[in-house]
Amino acid sequence: MAGIEYKEHKTADMMSSPTGKVPFLLHRGQLICDSSEIIEYLKIEYPSKTLEGDKELEGKKHMVTMIQRLLEDHFYWLLVFLLWATKEGANWVTKKYFSEVPALIRPFLVPYIINDLRNTCVAVGVGRYTDEVREKKWREDCIALNEVLGDKPFMLTHQNPSSADVLAYSFLSSLLSNQEVKTFDKLINFLKKSTPQLVAYHDRIHATYFDKKVES
Repeated sequence: MAGIEYKEHKTADMMSSPTGKVPFLLHRGQLICDSSEIIEYLKIEYPSKTLEGDKELEGKKHMVTMIQRLLEDHFYWLLVFLLWATKEGANWVTKKYFSEVPALIRPFLVPYIINDLRNTCVAVGVGRYTDEVREKKWREDCIALNEVLGDKPFMLTHQNPSSADVLAYSFLSSLLSNQEVKTFDKLINFLKKSTPQLVAYHDRIHATYFDKKVES
């Protein structure tokens, strides 16, 4: 969205990240983890590429922080649970991301990573909830994000995208671009039926900034 050249590498190996979370950025030998930290790092490294929306939000950074906390510290772990702590989700991850792992070590490595993430879900609390409570929480997160968006073209601004849009798009895309993941079905259906503004927002951002990107 800022016009910075990059190469995308998709991985399910969260253990490569110091925080155990994705995404992470490798730049000039440095590993930077978490979306918000990556954004702040790139602002420093490429000051001329700062999003116009961020300039409009001078003095209102707390609004971006609010969205960041909602997505990175809460909604993120609900998605991790659906993807790693459920049988269907773990099977999908294994087939999609670990098929090229050498057959000799795959039976040991993959269960180790999956169990580690399941234990992390328990440690942060999301793994201790019932399915009903987890569903209630992700519904509330989606509704809250939808309320923030309202009828605006961007999360917090009217003219140009900001860091809040980078965060919101990345999380929505992790769902809407992986609709074959059966454990995402309920959540995606809820987004489409109850918060269609968010789906339209995602599609608009994708068409404007990412449609012509070639994955590498």
